Amino acid sequence: MAVAGNSEKRVYGSVNGTIHEWEFISPRHAASAELETSVTSLSKQLEGWEWMLPLDIKMNEENLEHHIQKGTGGAFVALHLGYHHYATLLYFRFLEPAASSSPLADIYRTRCDFHASSYSNLLKLARHKRNCEVIHPTVGHMAVVSSSVLVHTLLCGEERALQSAREALNANFAAILELRRYWPNTAPMVHRLVTFQNFCLLSNDYRTHRLDGWMIRFLIEYSLPLGEKDVETVTSGMDVDMDGFSTRTQVLTDQGRYTSFAIDGYHSPEGM
Repeated sequence: MAVAGNSEKRVYGSVNGTIHEWEFISPRHAASAELETSVTSLSKQLEGWEWMLPLDIKMNEENLEHHIQKGTGGAFVALHLGYHHYATLLYFRFLEPAASSSPLADIYRTRCDFHASSYSNLLKLARHKRNCEVIHPTVGHMAVVSSSVLVHTLLCGEERALQSAREALNANFAAILELRRYWPNTAPMVHRLVTFQNFCLLSNDYRTHRLDGWMIRFLIEYSLPLGEKDVETVTSGMDVDMDGFSTRTQVLTDQGRYTSFAIDGYHSPEGM
């Protein structure tokens, strides 16, 4: 993985730095030409980095098996998980149609969905193969970010996309639960994911994927060492009507737009 190391860190660092900067930009400037130019430039860097990978490091089943046999399966998967994660972060702000008037907004929205789903699919694949473990704490954080996009698909996506989104959400959730065996301090991510879904799907205001300061903190704060963070319940900025919780839960469940995370070893908190 050394071949991709330096360029990987440079591109990922640029994306992460730009996401941090967005926290301090006022909403009325969120669709500025400067921001659009920044996204376009970083998008080209990300896609160019992936395109220029040596043939034996590109993601495909043959290369994955090759790296598993070499004992580098985990590093190979982690490299591509990082690619999908940072692409998801970059395009996240385009999930809300009103966030940008750019002619590329629809393309970026589609890319965000693609990379979030690809992250989940790759993580699930790695978990079901031997000698391919990716058990770093940040994998759980990245799964939460992927899941936030999948929640958006459940809430706003076309009906044909709902089943795959639910399956991907449950796969991410199972991966986070598995991480707790190795890193007990990842446990708050479980409640964080469940709480985020419930507030997004059951709030009166469905504009929950607007890239304001709160959402940026949700996306990036767990990239910091977990031991240095005080985990807060995800409630800030959400307008929640708990009176109609049960009714809306049933309606959304009937529509296939709600997942109960019915996974062995975890049950959603009462009242949530």
